[in-house]
Parts: sequence; C-alpha cells; structure tokens
Amino acid sequence: MEEKTIVEKLQLAKYKEVVVLDAPSDSDYFKHLPSYQKKLESKQYDLIFKFIQTLDELVTFVTKIINDDKLLADGYLFIAYPKKGNKKWDTYVHRDELMPALKTDEEGYVGQSNLKFTRMVALDETYTVIGLKEATKLKIKGVKKNNPSADEYADYVPQVTAFLADKGNLAAFYTNLATGYQRVWARYIYSAKQPATQEKRRLEMVDILSQGYKTKDLYRQGKK
Repeated sequence: MEEKTIVEKLQLAKYKEVVVLDAPSDSDYFKHLPSYQKKLESKQYDLIFKFIQTLDELVTFVTKIINDDKLLADGYLFIAYPKKGNKKWDTYVHRDELMPALKTDEEGYVGQSNLKFTRMVALDETYTVIGLKEATKLKIKGVKKNNPSADEYADYVPQVTAFLADKGNLAAFYTNLATGYQRVWARYIYSAKQPATQEKRRLEMVDILSQGYKTKDLYRQGKK
C-alpha cells in the first residue's frame, strides 16, 4: 500500500485560505494541494504550514502568529522541524523540548493564547510535523481538567497511529479499533503531563495491543 502524503495524513486539502512557508525547493510535499500562497499577507488563514530549522525559530514564529492573530477560528498552524538524526540538516529539534519552549499549560495551550498543541506526525525521515489549533471555541467551552472526555483527544489519534507505524501490524490493529477505543488510548497517553510518563504509557499500549486486547480494561479482565 502506498504511503499517504502529508496532504492526505493531515487532510490539508479541506482548508481554503492556505499559506506554505519555506518548503524545501527539492521537495514535492504539497503537489496534491490544490492551491496555496507562499507568503504571509495581511489577512487570516485556515492553514499555515511553516518549515523551520531550529527551536528558537519555531518559538519565534509561533509567537508571531499569536501576536499578529493570523489564524481564523479553528484554523491550524503546522510546523515541520528537522528531527534528531536527520541527514539533511546539521540542526534538529528534540521533541521533549517543544512543550517547555512553547510554555504550554497542562491542557496544551501556548502561554495565555488560544493556540492549542494537538498533534505530532512524521513527515519523512527528515522532518516531524506538529499541529497547533486555534481553539478559542474549545477554551470558551471549557475542558474538564480532572476527567477529560476521550473525544477531546481525537486530534491525538494520528500521533498514536504514527507511533505504531514501525511496530509490525499494530498500526493496522489500532486503526481498525472503534473510534472510541482509539480516542481512549490517545487520552491515556496524552493526558499525562510529563514526556517520560507519555512514553511509558505508549510502551504499555504496545504490550497490551500486541496481546490482542483492544483496551486496558479488557486486558485487565482477561488477566483475572
């Protein structure tokens, strides 16, 4: 099966006001995107996709988007950064540095803004992409901190799928689960505040799924 493009993975074609900034000239990441601008103009966008090389550049750009109010309601900012060990750039961004650098709170909001960290997916062997959503509506509605609904972690499901991509048939097993089960796993992992705890829970999920159990509760019942 042919691997999905980033346009397909992130469903980028659905956005109307789109700008892609600093895409590598030797890439064709966006060949399936109907149309897009290559320079920020004095308007708001549904989708901003930016390539960066350093953590400082990432933080500076996110701050600019927030201060200049460049995203429409429910719009997305995607940022592609070079991953550790990439063979194209001398620079890289470590994923564990992202949250502290962006000063995200326990719900994923950047500082006091309405921009919410929602997803992380692999672009290729060079780049990882993070997604930040203009989530004013969600923030106004209010998120239950102590017992958040699994539905609130729907945007994290692609991250779980990406993590399982190199683990045999587990990605297929996960994507074939009922939507609710997928979101419960996403909540279990990403409701944890610390990256180390998230990683521990990812590995626990791998162990449980590899034994054929769809959920942690079913696993516990099966071990009784």
